[in-house]
Amino acid sequence: MTAAAEKTAIREPTLRFTGNSLQPSSLDTLTADEKQLVTSFRDSVPTIFPGEHSPAMARFLADDLTLYRYLQGEKWNLGRAQAALQKTIAWRDEYGVDSGLRPEDVEKQSRGKTNYFNGFDRHGRPLMYIKKRNDKGEELNFKMGIQLMVLVLETAIAAMPNGVHQLIIILDFTLSNQAQPTPFSVAIETLRILTTHYPERLARACLVNAPTAMRLSLNLIWPFMDERTKSKIKFVNAAPTGTTPATGGSKTGKNDLLECIEAEALETTYGGTLEFEYNHDVYWQKAREEGLVQA
Repeated sequence: MTAAAEKTAIREPTLRFTGNSLQPSSLDTLTADEKQLVTSFRDSVPTIFPGEHSPAMARFLADDLTLYRYLQGEKWNLGRAQAALQKTIAWRDEYGVDSGLRPEDVEKQSRGKTNYFNGFDRHGRPLMYIKKRNDKGEELNFKMGIQLMVLVLETAIAAMPNGVHQLIIILDFTLSNQAQPTPFSVAIETLRILTTHYPERLARACLVNAPTAMRLSLNLIWPFMDERTKSKIKFVNAAPTGTTPATGGSKTGKNDLLECIEAEALETTYGGTLEFEYNHDVYWQKAREEGLVQA
């Protein structure tokens, strides 16, 4: 962003969808057998998760989209879906997702402008930015980075319009070759959290200027990914000309993001017209005002 643009950049994020082009809820397109499995799952919740729950946890368990996501993620096997949800509930309790994770806990990482959600695509799916380029020259707290990712995910989920259950992640590696590399264990933990505890949340992952190491790593795990996940991974080149993508994923240009994202909702770096400058204090104050995080 140029100095002139920084002076006029928008600092207040867009945390609520104001469009009118929502797609039908996935729950509206279920077959009779799938509807019955959702009903059976719902009926089993009081037995699997007895006792009192926090308001946030109660809403999570009462949402049929939660049950749908776990059934879809486990290929509609009820037993496996129940077990997967049990693991997630234990993780959320241990991690303090519904009770203790606050912006103050990740302030140092957040002020690095590495991770936030801002705006929505044409269908009301939140846009989540993870910018490895902002790690350049900084000493990172990787655990805090994971906590920030979880907090941003939860904030984006809370902002989803009714019926929407997925989001788009723009993962920018522009300066990752100059940044402190993420330890393999942290990368594995991040992947584990996303795949295990946020099944079916990903609509599309756009990898911007992914370095060779990232492409090679993806090639190694590509054979173990299901086809649904593979189809959601897109390589985006910020430069006008394309480069050869990894074996996995598909190559696209930054302007192709405009197929599903309005130009005014997408940051200029990725082909849109939005001049946005992230500010920790402004961002999380707005999130609190919108009721997306704890006051």
